[in-house]
Amino acid sequence: MTGCAGYDFVILDTEHTLVDPQRLENLIRAAETTGPTPFVRVPEADPGAVLRTPWTPGRGASSSRTCGGARTSTPRSAPPATRPRVPWQVRHPRVQEAVRALRGARARHDVPFCAMSTTPERRAEWHADGVRAFVLGEDRDLTARALRGHRERTAGRG
Repeated sequence: MTGCAGYDFVILDTEHTLVDPQRLENLIRAAETTGPTPFVRVPEADPGAVLRTPWTPGRGASSSRTCGGARTSTPRSAPPATRPRVPWQVRHPRVQEAVRALRGARARHDVPFCAMSTTPERRAEWHADGVRAFVLGEDRDLTARALRGHRERTAGRG
């Protein structure tokens, strides 16, 4: 569906879901057939996990089960504290400072970057900063938003 909808890439998450190697290979084939570049999110930064993956891994954050799945884009309870010790608080000053440092380093070293951005305003900020690749959300969140929008547009028409 992602490829048929015209997306450039898809992230296949093996960190938060159980995907056996055969199914993963089939998902990669489906992506290759319909167009988007498949990236695999591995469960840990371990060479063994990477080698068991039939594609180059990508890592990042997603809303997944810790965030209530498709019901919300922010977590109901934050996962255990990790550096910068404010997980899922994307507007926290420490997170914003880290993002500014990342932006600067990326620009200085001319490193391609893919930003997670679910709003047009944030995409415009990142785009002005030279970012050209965006993660727009994960499948459950995108599907839930589409279904809510459809329900709102058709409410009372039956």
